[in-house]
Amino acid sequence: MQNKNARTLLQQKIDSKLLQAINDHKSNQTPARANRDSLNINEDKTDNLNVDINAEVTDDLIARIKTLGGKVIYPATIYHTIRAEVPLSIVEAIARYQEVKFIQQANVPLHNDDSYNTKSRYQKKLKIKTAKTSS
Repeated sequence: MQNKNARTLLQQKIDSKLLQAINDHKSNQTPARANRDSLNINEDKTDNLNVDINAEVTDDLIARIKTLGGKVIYPATIYHTIRAEVPLSIVEAIARYQEVKFIQQANVPLHNDDSYNTKSRYQKKLKIKTAKTSS
């Protein structure tokens, strides 16, 4: 990994482990996945991973992420954060947007209880609201 001071402005908006995973992915070599595993990058078999995007959250930014092929899991305007599932190949494109300040792999809880998962909590709130309104 190159010295952080030598990174471009675009690269500085991406977490160093995530940036290394992107570079490995670009090399498209079989050993690259093993290297990404050592970085603790939790991507699925299709190279998608959950990321937290620190940004000025707007409908336009959300639409652009979706257009690139990302899936917005939860936009939190008040916290200036978007949790999204994205392919590694579009992380740099997202970082190019002026509203985006920083991208990192999504923080996950250190336990197996899915009730603390952001997506899961949000979906539960929606189910509760829907149940109350349909009663």
